[in-house]
Amino acid sequence: MDFKAIRESVALSQAEIAVLFNVALETIERWELDPPELGTVPYTLYGLIEKNNQEELTYMVTNLCGKHFDDLKQAHLLKGLICKVVKDKILAALSEVAILKSNPQWSPEQLGFKVTRISRTKRP
Repeated sequence: MDFKAIRESVALSQAEIAVLFNVALETIERWELDPPELGTVPYTLYGLIEKNNQEELTYMVTNLCGKHFDDLKQAHLLKGLICKVVKDKILAALSEVAILKSNPQWSPEQLGFKVTRISRTKRP
């Protein structure tokens, strides 16, 4: 199994895969350079991606949205994964809200969310 080819077939970066699988980036790099033994967890995870099962990928991404991230870059990558993987707009919006709720230490702008500010104006 060519892990790199599978990852590239779904247009995801190594960093995005690391967030999706909840492992260190170095682990993904190692798997792609020197694949582990057959039948191990990486084969199962990459097998899900290889099948490009939208329901399974969506579940994996949305399941991570309630996670607290200590690294802003990882949270930002998860936000990007939502845009790439989750096709249902309502589910995508709910997933983004979950990221914001579980990571209140960062503003929506820091996480890459478009924010519309509405101000009240006095009417004459």
